[in-house]
Amino acid sequence: QTVAAGFGMVDLPMGARARLVAGARVEQFKQNVDTFDLFDVDVDGEVETIRAEIAETDIFPSLNLVYDLGGSKNLRVGFSQTVNRPEFRELAPFEFTDIVGGRAVVGNPELERSLIRNVDVRWEWFTGAQEVIAASFFLKSFDQPIERFVEPTAQLRTSFTNAESARNIGIELEARRELFNGILIGGNYTFVDSSITLTAFQTNVLTSLERPLSGTSRHLFNGLVEGQ
Repeated sequence: QTVAAGFGMVDLPMGARARLVAGARVEQFKQNVDTFDLFDVDVDGEVETIRAEIAETDIFPSLNLVYDLGGSKNLRVGFSQTVNRPEFRELAPFEFTDIVGGRAVVGNPELERSLIRNVDVRWEWFTGAQEVIAASFFLKSFDQPIERFVEPTAQLRTSFTNAESARNIGIELEARRELFNGILIGGNYTFVDSSITLTAFQTNVLTSLERPLSGTSRHLFNGLVEGQ
């Protein structure tokens, strides 16, 4: 796996209260995974090799607008494009046992990378040096997301596929407060409404064609306590 990349960024003031941070990253990505079947040998004694290959050049733009609302409050609006690429084992067509649950899993050499478009709107209020109260709205749109599914086999084996599309939409609430003697407490809550659409030829897999993304939690809670 090789990655060659370069990026450019500008940080521009826009009047007395607004600031624009924009940029783009160009990335050339190459990934090869060779899987060998030692039990499949041709007449010349050569072992069969199955190659999975991904070679893509992508541009990942990023745009962030920060507006000072006064009183240590900001409004941030952002857009970016990111990528999700398959792991080596997700591309290799051999069967292994998942350490969680003990289910048989097999890779898919036909997987493609997934592009993700992100939109974020965040209101934040810095009430102290380490204190913040914030509320965010986010939207993520996935093109060909990599998704786990259950194959219709006798062993109900799990594999991976590129779905048609998906989207996550939600809100996040965050707060941090400094108490006495340098004790910092905080927490955040995230609500996610997730939806994925599989392609028509994937009707043979044991799953609904429209459902939440595999492994996505609808409610997320995090808390922290820090002390010096």
